[in-house]
Amino acid sequence: MRPPPRSIEEWLYLKLLNSRSFNKFVFWVNCKVNKKQYHEPISSTTSYRPTELQKFKAYRILFWDEMRGTFGLKRLTNKDHYEALTNKQTLDLIMCDMLVIVTLTF
Repeated sequence: MRPPPRSIEEWLYLKLLNSRSFNKFVFWVNCKVNKKQYHEPISSTTSYRPTELQKFKAYRILFWDEMRGTFGLKRLTNKDHYEALTNKQTLDLIMCDMLVIVTLTF
């Protein structure tokens, strides 16, 4: 563990070096100086963190769909349902379904 800073200047220096925005700015300047192409990092789909409300809604949809299937009614979440959505909506819905399944198994 790092010892506490000895002065306010050292504390500010450490805060600046650990700052994500400062590091991003330095990277951007480096790209400009060296004439490199700069691209914003693409957010990955693995960083998806649903809220408790989203988890509850996904569980509720799956629960009532299972109940409908149990009583012989037509299920609402079938393959046609996924094909009618855009790619991003489909991915979000599948991720919610998978998250609910994983959450319920643990």
